[in-house]
Order: sequence, then C-alpha cells, then structure tokens
Amino acid sequence: MPKLLESLKVKVIEYSDLRISGADALAERVGEGERLCFMRAVAALQEYFARNDEQLYKSIQVNWERLKQAPIFISEHLSVEVAIPGLEHVHSDIRAHVVTSPLTFYFKCHADVGEKMPVAER
Repeated sequence: MPKLLESLKVKVIEYSDLRISGADALAERVGEGERLCFMRAVAALQEYFARNDEQLYKSIQVNWERLKQAPIFISEHLSVEVAIPGLEHVHSDIRAHVVTSPLTFYFKCHADVGEKMPVAER
C-alpha cells in the first residue's frame, strides 16, 4: 500500500498533523457551563448500556466517572487545521471532536453537548 500511495502522490496525514482551532480559555469556560448537561448525557448512556448491552457497558476503555469529568470546550469557531509539510494548511469546520489523550471533548455549540432533560425524566 505505501508504494501505491507514493505513486499516486498521496500524503498520509498523521494525527500529530492536526490542530484544534477555537479551543481557547473562553471556550473552556463556556464548556464548563455545560458540565451538568454533559454529565447527564453520559449518565444516560451509562444507564442505557448497563441495562441493554452489558458487554458494551463493561468494554468502555475510559472509566465512566472520568468520562463525565473530561474537559469540555464549546466554540462557534471550532475547526481542525491540518498542517502538511510543504503544502498550505487546510482548515475544516467541525461540529465535534474528541481527543483521547488527554481525554477532551470539543463542541461547536451547546446543542451538540447533550439533551437538557435530566436522566430521571427519560
């Protein structure tokens, strides 16, 4: 496969080539304001999988409590920038993005975080 990509002059993008734009201190404060909503959304997933798919519930690679406490950034300017050596940078607007290390969630708007309805009302 590498020879085919090379012959087609395809540049393979590594994850390290990506940069999140719009994730500033304001985006973090706005995200923290949605902490309760996010925690409720995660709790709803946790409850659903515990009742309906025990294998998936147990296979989560991140502790459920750690997932609930992961940093959240919300910015209407959220985008991904790809830096390809020797070429222009490419920008793409995105609605959401997750970084696994350290676990961090990025959202474009409040509605993308989760429903406002508490788990008990479902």
